[in-house]
Amino acid sequence: MDDFFFTPQYVKSKLLAPYGSGFSITPALMQSATLRFPNHSPKLSDLYFAGAGRHSGSGMSGVATSAKVVAQLMLGLVATLRAAA
Repeated sequence: MDDFFFTPQYVKSKLLAPYGSGFSITPALMQSATLRFPNHSPKLSDLYFAGAGRHSGSGMSGVATSAKVVAQLMLGLVATLRAAA
C-alpha cells in the first residue's frame, strides 16, 4: 500500500491554488447536494458552470456529472427558444 497525501505546499505549487483547495471550496452543510452553487448564473443568462463545487458533487465523477447537468440546461434553453420562435 502506498501513502498519498497533499501538503499545503503541494496545493500551492502544483495545483496553483495558494489560498486553499484546488478542487473546490471547503464543503459545509449548507453547500450539500442541491444547496451547492447553481450550474446556471442567476444574473447572466448565458453563463453556465461545471466543476467539483457545482451540483452534483465533488471529485471527477462530480465534474463529469455537473457538465452533463449544464449540457441538459443548455439544451433545455435551446428547446425553449425554438418553441417560442
